[in-house]
Amino acid sequence: MPATNKSCVDIDAYDCPPDKYQRRAFHARFYPDGVVSYYREQKNPIEGLKIKTNAWQQVAIRADLKAATFDLTIEGHTAKGLPFADPTVHRIQSIAFCPNTSNCTLYLDDVEVRVSP
Repeated sequence: MPATNKSCVDIDAYDCPPDKYQRRAFHARFYPDGVVSYYREQKNPIEGLKIKTNAWQQVAIRADLKAATFDLTIEGHTAKGLPFADPTVHRIQSIAFCPNTSNCTLYLDDVEVRVSP
């Protein structure tokens, strides 16, 4: 994520087809000042997690669909049990890697999605 971003970038999951933005599951947000947050009714900064700008970093998200929570790991540091934006969502149909607004960029080197029953 470039330090020149004007706003946050997101990794978001939804229980709806692509190009629809209802039924929100996890919403992880990364800000140019290093703040990492999740969204549920408002921005909720995550203590102990920071993102570095202008650097490649390993980010992993593990969603527990039954509990409607997710774990977010950045470079080996994990925040566990973060709530989904919509607690009634227990399925993921689409995942978005995106800027939250214009004038933002999110670079991806490798994306892997694993599903386990």
